[in-house]
Amino acid sequence: MMARAFVPGHITGFFEICERKDALHTGSRGCGIVVSKGVHTAVKAKKASENEVNTYIDGKACDCPTTMTTIEEVLKLVEEKYSVEVFHELELPMKQGFGLSAAGSLGAALAAVCALSLNLTLNDCGSIAHCAEVANKTGFGDIIAECTGGVVLRKKPGAPGIGRVDKIPCKDSVVAFIVGGELETKSVLLSRQKKRAITQVGTGCMRLFLKNPSVENFLRLSKKFASDAELMNKKVYSAVKELEKNNIEASMVMLGNSIFTLTKEPEKVSSLLDFEYFIMEIDNAGARIL
Repeated sequence: MMARAFVPGHITGFFEICERKDALHTGSRGCGIVVSKGVHTAVKAKKASENEVNTYIDGKACDCPTTMTTIEEVLKLVEEKYSVEVFHELELPMKQGFGLSAAGSLGAALAAVCALSLNLTLNDCGSIAHCAEVANKTGFGDIIAECTGGVVLRKKPGAPGIGRVDKIPCKDSVVAFIVGGELETKSVLLSRQKKRAITQVGTGCMRLFLKNPSVENFLRLSKKFASDAELMNKKVYSAVKELEKNNIEASMVMLGNSIFTLTKEPEKVSSLLDFEYFIMEIDNAGARIL
């Protein structure tokens, strides 16, 4: 039994952490962009004497704890035992803030549910993946955004079906530059000092954005958030300032050593910095079975 899914990546501009007593209601409020590049996932399942899960990234065996947790939870819903193989193919670099752990775990949930012929909805799959993200501290709001698609305003925290979202209409392209090395989301989310700063600054940015929910304000507040929460290192800050010299508003991708902007001239913008870059469209469809 085999099934495939595609889940687009997600770039968060600003957010506030909203921790609750249970994982389903834990999440974040904020705003971000669901992009056209993401994670293709294939799941193979066959009956076995004991449950077993193996994960692969781009053809190589790899430890994917959030995906593992997701599949383990899906397997609790069936009576028989299965050997499950999960194959992720990435279109963006890991640990740069593109929501790939979320995309991988959500894709694994969707494909596994199809492979095992389970009667679950998109929100059901999203809830399983969301709880896995919270448990592994790899994210708080990517799943619900990736289920939704578009420029997503997360107005109420929680898993899909519990959290509440809205969309900001936008036809611009997205340009993202990889400015530095990998950044572990968990390393930031485990720091109490960083979490306090993120929540305090994010709450203020969210309040300002709700008064003027435009793409221009999203970019301005994303930069304010990254600066005020002291999340940008010198290299990221310099790259943002370099784009500013060309009258381009940009900010740090949360949470990674990369930056992004929205533009109607992606080819022109991509030529302004000497870093690896990705030109993407906004994905308005969200997660889907292939």
